[in-house]
Amino acid sequence: MIRARWRSIAVCCTSFLIAVTASRAAAAQGTINGRITNEAGQPLADARVIVIGGTAAATTAEDGKYSLRNVPAGTFDIQALRVASSHRKSL
Repeated sequence: MIRARWRSIAVCCTSFLIAVTASRAAAAQGTINGRITNEAGQPLADARVIVIGGTAAATTAEDGKYSLRNVPAGTFDIQALRVASSHRKSL
């Protein structure tokens, strides 16, 4: 009986430590805001912006602006991807 109680207490303490660690990690997250433009300085709409090696991603608006949310603290490389469509006319 005594051993079962100690196991329960140990499990509760471990769960508490995991919860504290998770809440600290959540508090260390932030937002990256930016604007994507082409070589001429014109905004690029509908470009996909991603954090390399992470899970944060966003799509640029008509004005080229984006917002990556829930990015952990640290230094990251970001990449913008945009696929241009070509319009072909049949002759």
